[in-house]
Amino acid sequence: MNKGYIAALETLDLGWAREAWPGLKNDERRLVNLHKRRAKCADIRDELRHESVEWLRAARVTHLSAIPMCRLPPAGELPE
Repeated sequence: MNKGYIAALETLDLGWAREAWPGLKNDERRLVNLHKRRAKCADIRDELRHESVEWLRAARVTHLSAIPMCRLPPAGELPE
């Protein structure tokens, strides 16, 4: 996996996200996208992945992608 991508996910780098996803409306959407991708990325430390799952849950985000069956995992678990 690309080291720059991993570093951006680990640090939730909005500057990187602005360049990577210029079509997203605002930084709030970019932050949600960073957290979703970080939660799903097996190359990221579990501690950070759990942090993102809980952040998404607190933000009332229920899905990790546009696919309806790709819901957030139960509390304490990580996406496969």
